[in-house]
Amino acid sequence: MELNGKVALITGGSQGIGRAYCNYLANEGVKVAICDINETEGLLLEKQLNKEEKRSVFIYCDVTNNTEFEESFRKVISEFGQLDIVVNNAGILNDHPNSWEKEVEINLCGTIRGSLLGLKYLKHGGAIVATSSLAGILKDSAFPIYAATKGGVNYFMRSLGFSEAATAKGIRTLAIAPSLTDTAITEQLVGNNTMCPELQLVAQKRSERMYKQKPESVAACLIYALKEATSGSVWLVADDNWQQINYDNLLH
Repeated sequence: MELNGKVALITGGSQGIGRAYCNYLANEGVKVAICDINETEGLLLEKQLNKEEKRSVFIYCDVTNNTEFEESFRKVISEFGQLDIVVNNAGILNDHPNSWEKEVEINLCGTIRGSLLGLKYLKHGGAIVATSSLAGILKDSAFPIYAATKGGVNYFMRSLGFSEAATAKGIRTLAIAPSLTDTAITEQLVGNNTMCPELQLVAQKRSERMYKQKPESVAACLIYALKEATSGSVWLVADDNWQQINYDNLLH
């Protein structure tokens, strides 16, 4: 896929991995729509990207709100005249008994919702991408609900990539699955957001010993995958390097 001249919508684009996505896409000549509920950071990024020319627009978007989410697609097309890439990146890490339903709604349902909107609004082929997680490929004993959402994202994107719904329109679907990455979400490993105190201790110990890779490494994988990857593929990014996951091997 040639990226220069394309238009991308990125949910959760104001910070962390989403922000790195926006920067890397803009550097490839892609106009980006920064869709997020964090208006302060989103507007700052918009200003930064638009220093020399109009390359971005911030759109307030809650991926749990169907009407608001769809309106963001219309705004992008109104602003730039087209839409070629949808990146479902919005996500949270919170397995707490009072919060897990929101985690499912944002991580999994938000990705499904954004992908269905992508199928509706991508008129000339293109790509639909989702940020999942290493936890969705292996397991996560500290955050089993989070792992379930990200595993669902991986399998949804794999399945959609081979479906007639996407292939008939020339749309590729991809999943990018980072291991622990140095973003604000990593700080949630040490908060009160597991299913029970015992799991919180597991999460804290993991945070202390594991290497936290750079968000830019995940963004570099996105650029490579958009240019080269086959539809339905899942890409693991760990220790600042990436590789395609062979699910056939994992099943043996």
